[in-house]
Amino acid sequence: MIHELLLTLAGHHGDLFNSDFDVDPNFPYLHQSEIILLGTLAKLGLNYSKIKSFICKYQSTNRIPIFKLGLVQSIDLWLKEYDSILVQLEMDSMKGDCTITLINYRLEIYHILFRDLLDFIEHIENDNSLVGVRLLNYLHIRLSTNGVPQLSDMYSTFLKACQSVFLNQMVIWMLHAANYDSFDEFFIRKKSDAITLWDSYELDSSQFPNFLPVSVVENCFLIGRVVLVLKKNPDTQSLIEKYRKVFDYHSKSAELDYNILEIDINSFKSEIVQILFTSVTIKNQISYPLHSFRQIYLMGQGDFNDEFIEQCWELKKKSDLALLPTSEREFNRLFKRIAEDYLHDEWAKFSLPNFEFIDVQKDYTGPIEFPKYLNYNVTWPFDLFVNSKDIESYNKLFSFFLSIKISIKKLVQIRKSIMTPQTPKLLWIMCSRQLFFFESLWSYIQERDQSVSIEDLSRKHEQVLKTLLSGCFLNDSKSSKLINENIVDIIKLSLKTCQLIEQSQQQGQYNLLMLQDINKVFVLY
Repeated sequence: MIHELLLTLAGHHGDLFNSDFDVDPNFPYLHQSEIILLGTLAKLGLNYSKIKSFICKYQSTNRIPIFKLGLVQSIDLWLKEYDSILVQLEMDSMKGDCTITLINYRLEIYHILFRDLLDFIEHIENDNSLVGVRLLNYLHIRLSTNGVPQLSDMYSTFLKACQSVFLNQMVIWMLHAANYDSFDEFFIRKKSDAITLWDSYELDSSQFPNFLPVSVVENCFLIGRVVLVLKKNPDTQSLIEKYRKVFDYHSKSAELDYNILEIDINSFKSEIVQILFTSVTIKNQISYPLHSFRQIYLMGQGDFNDEFIEQCWELKKKSDLALLPTSEREFNRLFKRIAEDYLHDEWAKFSLPNFEFIDVQKDYTGPIEFPKYLNYNVTWPFDLFVNSKDIESYNKLFSFFLSIKISIKKLVQIRKSIMTPQTPKLLWIMCSRQLFFFESLWSYIQERDQSVSIEDLSRKHEQVLKTLLSGCFLNDSKSSKLINENIVDIIKLSLKTCQLIEQSQQQGQYNLLMLQDINKVFVLY
């Protein structure tokens, strides 16, 4: 009977128990207390068989998430101690030294362990979201919410196996910029719509570890991105070899120390960012394209802007007389000629070849007097931070800023031309009011502008651009759209005012009635 019981405890019900691992209550020659004890031990064998079934389920397939594979392997390895106890009990029974009471004594703790382990297995089987780092997070919770030392030891064994998988994923990403993740288990995932190499991956916040600060996750992500774009850099390779040894130490440690890991990742990030800074700012001089962006798209170069607007105005007049639209070739030739005269040599060298006006066949709200799209050919290393979607956003800003600058310039010219005693006071009031509005708007916009350091470009550039679009009422919110529509209407109203005054000056008589109507509409805004 002892042999039958040990066979049952190994997950095979045998002849002593039925398929449900129950013993016949009317079994002859056994006391009732022995039947109850046999039934209790049989349930232990039943639980063991369920755990083994869970292990076999995943060992029999080639497609299994790596975190779950690590967990399954660790459970299988943990059961070896239970198996060895059964072997020892079998050897004792052959010597005649084994009793049911001894078996129960040797295996008593496994009643608690198997019951809790089955509850854990049932939970992860029913909750499909517990994959990858989320499974690791759940293991941390199980470990921290029990007070039984043997349970803590069991979950620590499983945790170490999953930690090893997690550390390997992080190290592969940081040292090789590779992410072998077929089941979306890691906190970094490949983007399907990536435009640049730098933008090929993104963070998945649903897989953030709850045992590491978010800053460490972001630093790990940044390290891999830099390695991705600077793989052939000798300094990068030297640094990778240095930290390969550091992470080997973590892999071979009996326990993963998160505090030391955090320190090493932060140190790695600081050193590799310095390489990026050197490679990009000194060797490739990113400050020039970055500066040109801020000066051209955000209208930051005063003399150049004034001359460019003036010449565009003249170009449009010629086109209107010829009844022909202004071509992008004319705009490009004009732009580069003025830039060479008004911008520094560095600008001409690093920026001008990349700017080009093109016609875009789509709904695009351009400046009132300048319906063209200013494209920028994004090249290394600027493509680390700017993509084609950003160019779309910058064009919205460029269009908006240029419209305001045109309005200010025209109003200043008109106000100068009407500074005579014969000019009706209404004209001076209208020009002054409108000019005050646009100058105030321009001051407000300049306050919304934010500078970005090179080190933070990778993380902050997108947010800065969104903030700038929002501050200029160019985002997709209803309130911004409404305000932007009103500003566009005011710009049209202002340009109409200027056009009407110019026509009146040519005719020698002001159309005061129409100007009064325009002023009333402006005051309403």
